[in-house]
Amino acid sequence: MVYPISNRPVSLQVDYFLLQRQVGKYLQYGFSPAEFDDEQAQAIDEIIDTGCRQYYYPPLLQAPYAIGAMHLHEWSFMRPTFTLITSASQRRYPLPVEWERPIGNLTNQDTNATFYHPVQFTSPSRLRQLDNLENYTSYPRFAAVEPAGSSGEAPQQQILVLHPTPDAAYTISGQYQAHGRKLSAQQPHPLGGQIHSDGILASVMA
Repeated sequence: MVYPISNRPVSLQVDYFLLQRQVGKYLQYGFSPAEFDDEQAQAIDEIIDTGCRQYYYPPLLQAPYAIGAMHLHEWSFMRPTFTLITSASQRRYPLPVEWERPIGNLTNQDTNATFYHPVQFTSPSRLRQLDNLENYTSYPRFAAVEPAGSSGEAPQQQILVLHPTPDAAYTISGQYQAHGRKLSAQQPHPLGGQIHSDGILASVMA
């Protein structure tokens, strides 16, 4: 039986449905996802996941392709910005679920931000030491990231810890290295946009 093609592309950007069709055709499962049985659909999904991971987190490059010795490339499109509004007397805040690590300092986004210094990242151990020595509230000067406990039933949460503990509501923001997300029918568009479409397709097909 020949099924009509659904979710036809409307731009030059690769999406989940195009990747499904191309992998299915290569594996001789058919060109339309409606033709795939459950095992075939799962195999294709896992291939797409592996290809996206490989593209988002490319392996170490060797000479002459590396910029420097053991250079690991990081994509700028995986460095979004988050914004947080603090609460008085609250020291810990959950970070975005796709958080991997911070990039640079946190900055104040209020209209009078020039009166506030950047919030510098330091180690959790130093923050605990400072809290024991300087137990008071004010605009925070330091921040650290601590992993929350996890039973494995859900992805491990990362927690932002501020010092000193905020004494009011402050709007602070910062840039971070993010994890890639899983492509699906509900979230069909990979990170990077149209310019990275051919690279993602090649990685998945590889």
